Amino acid sequence: MAKACFFLSNDVFAGLMIRPLLDKEPASVSAIYIEQEMVGQRSPLETFLYVAGKSGIRYALYQAVELIGYLLLAVIWELYTGRVVLPSSQAKKQGIPVFFINKQTWPVIVEQLRRERPDVILCVRFSRILKQDVLGIPLKAMINFHGSLLPKYAGLGSVLQAVRHGEKYTGGTFHTMTEHVDEGVIVKQITVPIDQSESISSLHVKIYRTCSQEILEMLDEIDELGKGHVKQISVKENYFSFPAEEHVAQVTARGRKLIAFRDLIGFWKSLAREEQS
Repeated sequence: MAKACFFLSNDVFAGLMIRPLLDKEPASVSAIYIEQEMVGQRSPLETFLYVAGKSGIRYALYQAVELIGYLLLAVIWELYTGRVVLPSSQAKKQGIPVFFINKQTWPVIVEQLRRERPDVILCVRFSRILKQDVLGIPLKAMINFHGSLLPKYAGLGSVLQAVRHGEKYTGGTFHTMTEHVDEGVIVKQITVPIDQSESISSLHVKIYRTCSQEILEMLDEIDELGKGHVKQISVKENYFSFPAEEHVAQVTARGRKLIAFRDLIGFWKSLAREEQS
C-alpha cells in the first residue's frame, strides 16, 4: 500500500473519512497536516459573514450549526468514552505526527514535504488551492476527495446542488489534482442513494461514512493510475460556487431540511453503535 499523508480540516467529516485507514493500516500514514484557517484563509467569523453575504443567513447558519454541532458531539464523545473521532485525536492515538497549517507554517511544511516525498498526499475538506510546485511533491499522486459524482456538482455546496437538481443518487470521487479545482483523473467513485426523507446534513454525513470504507482500496489502486482507460474530469460547465439564496430556498420549499436536531441525535447513536460493534 502507498505511504500517505493527509491535508485536512480537524472536523468530523475528515475524521469519518480517515478512520477506517487509521484503524486498519495506521503504519501507512506518515503524517497529518491540519488546516487551521477556513475558506480563503478567513477566520470563522469572517467565513460566516462571507457565506451569509453569498448564500443568505439560513445557509450560513446551517453550515455553522453543522460544523459546531458535530464538533461538540465529537469532543463530548471522546471525553465520555475515550474513543477518538477527530483527526487530531486519531493521529495522537496512533502515534502519527500532526502539523498545523497556517500562513506562517505553510512554507516550512512545503519544504518538509519536498524532503520527505510521500507516495501520496490525500486532501479531505482542505480549502487551499494548490499550485504545481506543491502538486508535484508526492512520488505517485496528489489526491482529493470531493463529495459528488464528478464532473457533476464540482465546487461548493455539492450535496445541496445534487438535491436541488432532483438527483436520486450522489456520492464521492477520489481524483488526482491539477491547478484547476476538482479536475484531474478519477481514481475511484462511490455512489450513494439519496433518501427523500433525509436532510442535507444527514446526506453529507452518509457520503463521508460510505466513501471512507473505500479508502484502503483506493490507495491500493494508486499504482494502476494511467493504466487502461483513464477518465479525465472537466468541470467547466458543472462548477458551482456558494449556492445562491434562491437555490437554498428551492431546496427547503420542497420540505427538505438543511439540518435537523435528529441529525445530531442520529450521529451520536451511530457512534454508540460503532462502540458496540
